[in-house]
Amino acid sequence: ARFDAQMRVALRPARELREVISAVVTGLRTSGGFSCMAISSADIEKNKGRVFARAARILPNGLQTLLASEVAQTAEARKLMRRHFSAPLFLADLIPPATRVLFEDCEGRITLAFEVLDTHVCAAAQSFVGNLHTPFSQSVCYERERLIGEVKGSSNSSYP
Repeated sequence: ARFDAQMRVALRPARELREVISAVVTGLRTSGGFSCMAISSADIEKNKGRVFARAARILPNGLQTLLASEVAQTAEARKLMRRHFSAPLFLADLIPPATRVLFEDCEGRITLAFEVLDTHVCAAAQSFVGNLHTPFSQSVCYERERLIGEVKGSSNSSYP
């Protein structure tokens, strides 16, 4: 338990990132809530659109659905997402313009801060599906455990 507590402190995002995480999550929650799905490029390569169809059957109907992880930047994944979900979301489209500099380098490539944002926003979703063989989905689940702990009163952190 002690190691886990130290690990969570070490993984806590910087204040600037926590503010963006909070703004994005609050915006999504006030607009009716959201689900999140994480699909790896290997999932798409192996399963094509079937992985999106399966996720659409698992996740609650009527909620906006955020596509997380590196594939959300690809045209193919966005096309498949739009085919299978009525209200698809992509994190890159939700970042407040004034904070984009935190998440992109000077050539427009995403930075590690984008993945931190992706992980924490996804963890705050009402429902999450992902491939637990990927580090990204494991990180989301680890962060969801922290959020559940806060609801139960076992943590004193206040970010979403």
